[in-house]
Amino acid sequence: MAIPILNHLDLRNVSELQNATLHTTTRASASHKAGKIIYESSAVYVSDGSSWFDLSGDIKQVKVVGDSGNYDVTNGNFVLTIAGDTGITTSVSSSTLSIDLDDTAVSPDSYGSATAIPTFTVDQQGRLTAAGSESIATALTIDDASSTQNVDLLTDDLQFLAASANEITTAVTKVGTDVKVTIGLPNDVTIGNNLTVTTDLDVDGTANLDVVDIDGAVDMASTLTLSGNADFGGNLDVDGTTNLDNTDIDGTLVVDGSNISLDSTSTLNIDNSSTTNGITIGTATSGVPISIGHTTSQVTVNDNLTVTGDLIVTGDTKYHNETIQIVEDNTLAFRAGDGDSHEILLTAANADSDKTITLPNKTGTVALTTDITDRQFTTTIGNASVTTINLLNSGASAPHKNHGLGADSTQFMIQLIEVSSGLTVMADVARGTSGAIAITFASAPANNAIRVLITKIG
Repeated sequence: MAIPILNHLDLRNVSELQNATLHTTTRASASHKAGKIIYESSAVYVSDGSSWFDLSGDIKQVKVVGDSGNYDVTNGNFVLTIAGDTGITTSVSSSTLSIDLDDTAVSPDSYGSATAIPTFTVDQQGRLTAAGSESIATALTIDDASSTQNVDLLTDDLQFLAASANEITTAVTKVGTDVKVTIGLPNDVTIGNNLTVTTDLDVDGTANLDVVDIDGAVDMASTLTLSGNADFGGNLDVDGTTNLDNTDIDGTLVVDGSNISLDSTSTLNIDNSSTTNGITIGTATSGVPISIGHTTSQVTVNDNLTVTGDLIVTGDTKYHNETIQIVEDNTLAFRAGDGDSHEILLTAANADSDKTITLPNKTGTVALTTDITDRQFTTTIGNASVTTINLLNSGASAPHKNHGLGADSTQFMIQLIEVSSGLTVMADVARGTSGAIAITFASAPANNAIRVLITKIG
């Protein structure tokens, strides 16, 4: 259903009416209005107020534009001649214009292959005057100390591989026109057979060792890591010198006893770098009491604290800078931190069922119902004689009316509805000073024909 527009639509000579379609109807059913345009049966008609005029007709002007000049015909017949240049033949048969290229001396064929590249000769107008093929080499010879192999560049795949996993690494990359083959050692080197060290073994990084027999000295400048459980049933005999700065146990450490104590005169740290597993205290047996801190100690939680069960607080729950106290049933007391003994109490009425109150995701002050002023106004306008009707904040007389929403009309969102049809209509709405709104129609609306809805946004 169309939206009635009850006043003129002024595009101000700068706005375009894009993708518009004319009203498709018949002259018999359309009403007359001077300048009105309709579309009927492949023709466009315009009204002069009483009669329809067909805007269709013959072409009045033809203009032919070429690279070297123009030919403009404004009336009468004209002849358009299309002439072929060198190598181009034109012909006309009935209403068909044909344009063909002349044959050249080049034989129709496919030139070039997997082992040959095509060659061409081109004249000044871009035509091929000769075509052929030239063979190219497709084999690459690779030698080592004992053999020679040919790599067919069209079919073979040249690979660089390690003899066994984790002994060496290979990588082939291409940057521009450079193909690079990189051979190196992996981060974790696997020796398939024996590794013999005839002098000292220096490890600057981390050593993960299962069984090691070293006759010389072992100097660990970093960490010796035991990745599994270490079980020494007998004596551990090292003939050389072992220097360990840190010991890192990635396996299981079991300490069993009636009383386990960790004591330190400085800071005692219990840490875990795994953000997935974390640190677990007292989860093996249900009901085990856990105490943290002395009765006079202060326990500080430097990160988020999650309590999956009940949180029982025997004293006050205090927050820095502000204090929240539960002083009686379903009432919270807010007291500012300035020492004032007065409080703001927040309470709730007795609920007959579950209720949810959601605070908005905004910064501001919560208003009471007594603080909320009128923000909406509705009325009907029109008396069949006045084209401009004013809605004022105060002091209006018929047919004009008061809305009482304040003096800033730029805060008002205004909508017009035709009472008889329920359609949203458009008219000229001007916002003035002191809350004044002027609504102007092209013709005076009937008595109370238009409903006005005003919503105060600001």
